[in-house]
Formats: sequence, C-alpha cells, structure tokens
Amino acid sequence: KRQSDGTITKLEQLLTSLAPVSHRLEVYLGGHSLGGSLADLCILSLRNQFDPDRLSLKLYTFGTPKIGNLFFVEYYNSQIGKGFSYRVENALDSAPKSPVPLPFPLNLLVGSNLGVGEAYLENYEGVGDPHTIIGLGSQKVSLNFGGAMEFLGGIPFPHSFDTYIQLLEEQQKLWIEFLRPVKTIISDSIGQLLQEQNAEIEEQSQQQIQTLQRSLDELKNQVRAIQNPQHEEIVNTDCQEELAVALPKLEPQQLAKIAARVKQVIYEPSSQIVRQGDPSDKFYIIAWGEVEVVVETPEGKTHLLRQIGKGEYFGELGLLSQGVRTATVRAKASDRVKVLVFDRETFKMMLCESQGTATQLAYSFGSRIVAQR
Repeated sequence: KRQSDGTITKLEQLLTSLAPVSHRLEVYLGGHSLGGSLADLCILSLRNQFDPDRLSLKLYTFGTPKIGNLFFVEYYNSQIGKGFSYRVENALDSAPKSPVPLPFPLNLLVGSNLGVGEAYLENYEGVGDPHTIIGLGSQKVSLNFGGAMEFLGGIPFPHSFDTYIQLLEEQQKLWIEFLRPVKTIISDSIGQLLQEQNAEIEEQSQQQIQTLQRSLDELKNQVRAIQNPQHEEIVNTDCQEELAVALPKLEPQQLAKIAARVKQVIYEPSSQIVRQGDPSDKFYIIAWGEVEVVVETPEGKTHLLRQIGKGEYFGELGLLSQGVRTATVRAKASDRVKVLVFDRETFKMMLCESQGTATQLAYSFGSRIVAQR
C-alpha cells in the first residue's frame, strides 16, 4: 500500500522489483497447532490455484488439530498426494486428538448430518502422512518480579513448539546412534561384498557366453538343416484321427478346430525335434514312429530317459511351467517320425475349451515331475 503522503512502501518496492518466474518453484509450508490447520488449508488452496508442474509444494505441521471429516481427508490427500504433507504428532499431546469423537448416542446420529445452528457434528480426521513422537518436553518460562528477581526455567508442556523441536532432535540423534554400528558393519564388509559381486558378474558372464555358444550352435544346426533338410511339413492332410488317439477327451468339433491349426511334420531318423535348453514354445504329439528322450550332462554325456511312440506326447511340461526344454527329443535311428505341432496359442485354446484334456495333461505333468524326482 501507498503511505498517506503518496510514497511507495518498501514492500511495494520489493514486489514490483520481482521478475516473472520461468522455472519450477519449490515452496515449503509449516505451522504449529492452529497455525498448522491454517497451513493445511493454505497448501490445498495453492494446489488448486497453481499448476503442479510450475509449483512444488511440501507441508510440515506440528501438534495440529483435526480439520475435516473423512470425505474432506480423502479429498485433501487426493489433491496433495502422498509424501507432500506430513503431520508430526506427540502421543502425549491432546491437541492432535481434538476434536474428539462424538460421545454416545450422538455418534449414532452423525450419518444423518446432525446440525447445531449452522454447524454440523461429524467425526474429524487428520490429514497428511503421520509421524509420531512421544515425550513431555519442556516450555521455556521467564518470570520477572519487577526487576528485583527473574526466574528462568521450563515446565513440561507436550503441546509446545519447543517440545516438538526437542523431541525431533532427540529422535534424530537416536537414529544416528542406532545406525552407527550398522554403518560400521557395512564399511567393514564392503570389500567382501565387492568381491562377491565381482564373482557374481563373472558367473553371469560365463552364463551369457554359454548362452551365446548355444545360440551359435543352434544357428549352425539351422544352416545345416537348410543345406540338408531332416524334416518336411505336410499340408492338406486330415489329422483328426491321430489327434483323437492322443487326446480322447476332445469333442468332434474341437478336434476339427484344432486339426486346422496344428502343423504336421515328418522327421528323418536320428534328427533332433527339440533340444535341451531351448525355449519351450511348442507341444508335440507323435502320430507315428518312435522318439528317444535324452538328457545331456554338463560333462557332455548323454543319458537315455525313455522312448515314446504313437499317441504319446511331449513338450507340455515346458509350456505349463513356461521354462526351457529339460531334455532333447530325437527320432530313433531306425524310424522316421511324424509329429503334430501345437504353438502356444493353440495349446492354450485347447486347455481352455476342453476341461477333460486339461485334466489329462495336468495329470501327465504331475506324473512327469514325480518320475524325475
């Protein structure tokens, strides 16, 4: 405001000298007791008037009474957001607990908007994220007896601002003392942790090298397969009867639907159908011929697990567990093999549409796991 003589006040000079703000401002608000309640309303007003991208707000209140009912609290928290408004409450301070809940039987009438004049009685709640401290604290007191005697001291006062500052400082010191041995332990063991981390990185590197080696081997096999094909795909051949042998729970319409989606592939003797360690993305039914299921050890040795033939299947274990191939499956040296190949989507569709088939495969899945143990 201008003074009576028309001169400009220092405040007006200061305000008019401020340049427009082009960057995002960070504003911190705080308040104690009823001042905290006003600060709660102030931050809500600022949030509604200013773009959050231009104005960052954070509030700290101390010993603040409740300021609204549950609906207001939900609105406040939705506007301000978690982590931007904190209320510090002393467990021995009665102010944050007020207004107290309505006594019986008035509490039964709250839902009916019980009014007293222009005021409505409600149960009040606090806003923001709570942080609790506890202690009697001390309020500084100074008594002056006419200049002849002056008393300086303090009295217990859980609600005073000095109490809140004192208790927060004590809590901070407590956490520092609590964390000091933890820091020492971490400092002493950091070298060991680094060594373990380096060992883990080295192990991961070795695993990645092995994965790349397997990928390279697979690529070589694919090149060889192109140069010297070991399997061929059959088209325009009905395979419903072959499906029915392996999956007898399928209805005729389901058989027709699935038969239109599966691939029919013939593999030459000794050729690999799936390889141990590869992703499990297909399910196979043997239409005719026999295959060998083998496991390769880290030392490069091969162990024969079992032989399966017409009407049997493999690959459901990997699809159901979403893992990698746990074994290699290859055609026997004496037999050509025809398989019906399901992709993942066709396999899922079959399980969803045929409860009986799902039960059959689940039983097979459990039997395989028990057998492997």
